[in-house]
Amino acid sequence: MRRPRTQTKTSVPHGFALVAVLWLIAGTAVLVLAVTRGVRAGIAASSARTTEQVDEWALQGCLDAALATTAELVRVRNDAAMWEQLDTVLATDPSRPRDCVVSARPAGSRLPLNSASPQQVMRLACAAGVPAPRADSLASAIADWIDADGVTRPAGAERAWYVEHGEPPPPNRPVSTLAEVARIRGVAAEPDLLALVEAESGRILVPRAPDVVLAAAIGVSDSAIVRLRERVGRPLRVRDLLVLAAAPTDTSLRCGGWDPLPLSQLTDTPDAWTLTAHRAAALGSPQVRVEYRVRLVNGAPVVQRRRSWLP
Repeated sequence: MRRPRTQTKTSVPHGFALVAVLWLIAGTAVLVLAVTRGVRAGIAASSARTTEQVDEWALQGCLDAALATTAELVRVRNDAAMWEQLDTVLATDPSRPRDCVVSARPAGSRLPLNSASPQQVMRLACAAGVPAPRADSLASAIADWIDADGVTRPAGAERAWYVEHGEPPPPNRPVSTLAEVARIRGVAAEPDLLALVEAESGRILVPRAPDVVLAAAIGVSDSAIVRLRERVGRPLRVRDLLVLAAAPTDTSLRCGGWDPLPLSQLTDTPDAWTLTAHRAAALGSPQVRVEYRVRLVNGAPVVQRRRSWLP
């Protein structure tokens, strides 16, 4: 007699089910943690942007107050001395805001790269302690960065060099910030040179410019400027440089040759001032900076440019 066939039921081990449940719980926890961290990071970034925006508004208020002070002093005093010493005037103004620091720097107190010749930049680099061959390379790279063409100077650098080294290529236009200047080939390695230039165009302010900047501009040695300053016994003026600009001296030919800046590119009075504001209290690093470039138009200070950045 044939026995009936019985079917055996396969059961899932209880241990396997428990492990599966635990893995599911752990995966859910990791997912929740990742989402929570992402939300927190988003909130933190949004909060940081809000803080930066609030700081920027506050700093603009500080600069607007400094601008109002300048306008009032120009209207009341109506003399060139106030404009020439605006940094001192603002620093000693009793009504200046206390929750921010406003500094003022006159245009032309450094060599303006956008209007300087390669020879002048080369002379300045030599005066900053850069050997002549490297000074030539720096001056050529700066000129290649600024000029409108894509032709590489013999010692310069255009797009191909930057692409090869994984660097942003030159925009072939005037520089706008010192941070941009530092991206030019070799410049970041020469902080002494970087401290003597400005990312502007315009005239050089003779009473405020360092001796090496004046020497580089008019094609003489910095020792000649020092001797002249000692002889006149006061801050130099444009008229004092006439005798030096008339002919080259032996030492002026060591680096960069003789390529004197026209006297029309020298001035005794600032063409503009750059006003910069930042928070007085330490609110974390980095702090927002706000900058106004101010010129006199028909006897009144006018903001020519506004910008803000994180250093």
